[in-house]
Amino acid sequence: MPWKSPCGPRAKENRPVPTPKTAERDWIRQLIIVLEEINDYFIELKRLYISLEILDDYQKLATVFIFVEQVVWENEMFRGGDRLILCNIYHKIPDALCKIRRQSQKTLIDKVTPTRNAMNSEYRLVNRTDRFQRNYIIFKDASRYLRAISSKYIRLYFQS
Repeated sequence: MPWKSPCGPRAKENRPVPTPKTAERDWIRQLIIVLEEINDYFIELKRLYISLEILDDYQKLATVFIFVEQVVWENEMFRGGDRLILCNIYHKIPDALCKIRRQSQKTLIDKVTPTRNAMNSEYRLVNRTDRFQRNYIIFKDASRYLRAISSKYIRLYFQS
């Protein structure tokens, strides 16, 4: 597709040429105004994007919580220090969800309603051997997601 003039088809019309000093200052001033307006639009889009990202992260973190909760309920697999670590994870996820909820637009977050159906019943009712495999996948995926979300918010923090 060929380049089209951003000024439209009327750009070639003969217009009066202002004096050189006025022309320099006027077009620069107009350019600055337009660039500031464009920047304001980008800032607004960034806010909207961040709001949508927060909603998506809230949904995913709530889903991680549902999977971790299932593992906690099956407590015969974890003893001692492992159980303590798992309980710490289980109690910290709602803290993170609460922080996200407080900092975001509550009207949008209220539309996010993760359900226990995030985990199919076939993954809930498994024998002991399959549980080890399922739990490993849950921990691996949850850890990968939490690293990604942490990196995203660290970058966002330092960009602000």
